[in-house]
Amino acid sequence: MQVSGLHQNGETDNPGSRTAKRDAAPFSGGVPGAKPETGTDTAARDAAFILREALRPLSGLQRLADCGLSVLAGGVTPVIRNGRAGFAGVVTCGSVHVCPCCSTSIRRVRQDELEQVGEFWECQSCGLVMMTLTMRHYLRDRLEDLLGKQREAWKRGFGQNAGRAWRDAKAAYEIRGFVRAWEVTHGSNGWHVHYHVLLFLARPLAAGQVQELQHLAFEVWSAALVKVGARMPVEISEKDGKPVAVRIDAPDRGESGKLARYLMKGQDGKAKWGVAHELTRQDIKQGQGGHRTPFEIARAATAPDADPIDVQLWQEFVAAAVGIRALYRLEPRPRELAD
Repeated sequence: MQVSGLHQNGETDNPGSRTAKRDAAPFSGGVPGAKPETGTDTAARDAAFILREALRPLSGLQRLADCGLSVLAGGVTPVIRNGRAGFAGVVTCGSVHVCPCCSTSIRRVRQDELEQVGEFWECQSCGLVMMTLTMRHYLRDRLEDLLGKQREAWKRGFGQNAGRAWRDAKAAYEIRGFVRAWEVTHGSNGWHVHYHVLLFLARPLAAGQVQELQHLAFEVWSAALVKVGARMPVEISEKDGKPVAVRIDAPDRGESGKLARYLMKGQDGKAKWGVAHELTRQDIKQGQGGHRTPFEIARAATAPDADPIDVQLWQEFVAAAVGIRALYRLEPRPRELAD
């Protein structure tokens, strides 16, 4: 049994997938070995099912229209996966961006994996920092255009076409690998696309080194954005003195696993800081400062009195996001610890 949408070196929206995967079952308490469901679990699962039903006609994706409704050859079999009861043999779309049910399943697995990686890396007396990369945007900017510039700026700044400045920085700060998560929200200034990047270092950075790396990363990122036709970003806010385009956060000792979980912050906003949440759990995150996540837009777009603008925003998101990697991993191998 395969979890659709997951790949060894990254996580895609997996177009064309018709994969057998667990679809949450209404009988989790009746299967030996399954964890009993709480009322919150049941309510969240039911809400995801309801939202998926409402999004089928609105999204225009055949794979979403079939998700959870079709059965593969061999029939349906009750299974227990990660302590939860469900069914194998049900066709699922594997869409990490537009399907609330598949998104939850995929992101939950990635959340647990990243937390374990963060804890292991810290146990080796190594270092972790999280780098957040944003870009300037306005209401008139189309999401597809912003994504194209974001993708190209990453390649030029930190990816396969990175220049000497970042290559030297990787050597100087002993950066061994990274996990990059893609995120987007929408607010009064339009679509806000950004990357959260978990950097693996051979040893922890001192406070002064964190600031040095943040400034260097801003120089790299801003130059790459300008080269691809994006707007010149702001390094430090004049209002509060906080970093804007590039921010680097370093966890305290014992917090690396949680940092690996912040990228998946809980919907109530009370979950402790952890990279894995921030990187992966866009299915349950809430936007801040007037920003809305895609699934918040989806819920508004499927309401009985939905604003046509919300419907347009959701359809724009679907058209642009399908095929975008939610998570890209270039993790160091264990033997690199001794290098």
